[in-house]
Amino acid sequence: MAYFTAMEALALRLLPVFTMALGMEPGYLAGDFRDPSCTLRLIRYQPQPEPEAGRFGFAPHIDTNFITFLAQSALPGLEVRTREGEWLRPPAIPGTFVVNTAEMLGRYSNDRFAPTPHRVVNQTNAMRYAIPFFFGPDNDAVIRPVPSCVTPETPSRYEPLRYEDHRRKLNVTNFSHRQPAAAG
Repeated sequence: MAYFTAMEALALRLLPVFTMALGMEPGYLAGDFRDPSCTLRLIRYQPQPEPEAGRFGFAPHIDTNFITFLAQSALPGLEVRTREGEWLRPPAIPGTFVVNTAEMLGRYSNDRFAPTPHRVVNQTNAMRYAIPFFFGPDNDAVIRPVPSCVTPETPSRYEPLRYEDHRRKLNVTNFSHRQPAAAG
């Protein structure tokens, strides 16, 4: 629990940094993060010393929260995609974090900070473990681009979105196999 609490505190300390980078006052987004949605997960990736094309420890995706902290391990495997479409492998430096921008930061910033597509390919002979910390807004926060990111030249790309509604929609679409079958 101490690790979870420390990660939440770190995310809250960085929130004003992201807000100021968007040209807003440091506390502008604080009201959307009074009771942030946070998840800490332990993930194990099987070894893939000779991966087949199109097979991943975790397929390419973006995170749906605000930012994600990925504590690095000694084993490489994480790959991030640049805007140009190139896959890069951040160095696996123990004791450091990779910070991925996620979907809600993309929405707040009108894609100035686009979500980071990433995947995992564990090309080692050892198990790889990851402990990502997902930091998102309050469930009742209404996400919309901040005023500094919307101009006549760059109109809003997004309609307002209640975070909890978005999460529910994702649960239905991502886990449709768990929905009860229609009677018939």
